[in-house]
Amino acid sequence: ERIKFLAIVSNNTDEFFMVRVASVHTKLKIEGRAKRPDGYQSAALLDEIRTRITTLMREQRVLMHNLLNQLAEQGVAIKSINDIPAAWRAALRTYFENEVFPVLTPLAVDYTRPFPFISNLSLNLAIRLRRTDMGNSEDEFVRLKIPDSLPRLVNLEQVLKRYAGIEVRDTFVWLEDVVRSNLDLLFPGMEVTECTPFRVTRNADIDYENEREYRDLDISHFIEESLKERQFGSIVRLAVMEGTSSTALDKLIAEFEVDPERDVYHVNGALGGSSFFELMSVQRADLKYPIYVPRVSPIVTEYPDIFSAIRDRDWLVHHPYDSFSPVEAFFEQAARDEHVLAIKVTLYRVGQRSPVVQSLMAARENGKQVTALVELKARFDEENNLEWARAL
Repeated sequence: ERIKFLAIVSNNTDEFFMVRVASVHTKLKIEGRAKRPDGYQSAALLDEIRTRITTLMREQRVLMHNLLNQLAEQGVAIKSINDIPAAWRAALRTYFENEVFPVLTPLAVDYTRPFPFISNLSLNLAIRLRRTDMGNSEDEFVRLKIPDSLPRLVNLEQVLKRYAGIEVRDTFVWLEDVVRSNLDLLFPGMEVTECTPFRVTRNADIDYENEREYRDLDISHFIEESLKERQFGSIVRLAVMEGTSSTALDKLIAEFEVDPERDVYHVNGALGGSSFFELMSVQRADLKYPIYVPRVSPIVTEYPDIFSAIRDRDWLVHHPYDSFSPVEAFFEQAARDEHVLAIKVTLYRVGQRSPVVQSLMAARENGKQVTALVELKARFDEENNLEWARAL
């Protein structure tokens, strides 16, 4: 559970860079050295952010190291490939050939082949290669994306049982380590002189101050156009492993046009700490908080219907301690009750499968007047809310 909270810290830090830090970058480009309303110059604010983020990363690294050691003592371990038996490595090589190799796409970079687009928060390997049959040939640079279609933490319990008939429990290795240890299959006849992970964070902020540029569009079309552009936002952070060579780092800095002193972060540990969420799949109830079951309100258990309950008295439903079922039942009953003429509701963040929205649609089909105010600007839920708004 504590590791999960560190994963939440990583996830929130990613979003902080994608939105808050990105907005400061935008201000810096537009306003230069002018002071902001808070008295900061944008450049000085970025320097202060870096100082605090560096401290946060240092504390997070120490906590994660200690927690992973404690977790290993409880029988749940993330192993280095160098520390596992040869038979395990052989099984992982077969796993790589069968399940990983087919979804890898190495892309070489040279004067005829431009640097490929790097998607936001994707994990990549910067690889330097040298031909073994050409003497003192220059290194070639290759970018290899770690596929996000596969789990980042490779479950050895499944892999070893499938490919070697070996029984282990709750043991993992990093997918990028599996890839790195089998590069000879990807690049036969080549010597790997360096292989280092890197990760970029892009500007994902929607600049509503520029909404006036789209004055001929309604807000939904403005957000839709902004979402299309979000994936191509400028890079505001480059994370690399400690020990990355100056050759590889200089290449990345030049390609991404980032400030080496302000925008580059050297990480001692796994890049993208949000991947630790995957450890929650381990079936160890003794290492997790008990599952909380919300209280079912008497509105549902002691009354024949919701309207009878609220006719009798006022009710407070306190989430998440109380079940949300009375609210869902309220909308469901209103949608089919012949005495209900109109429903008006504000929706902020709506799930992908929303009983409330389904009830609103049913109410409309039943001839009722339905008015829903959907907050399209709910951060990182814009696309989902757009779809529901249009469906309604």
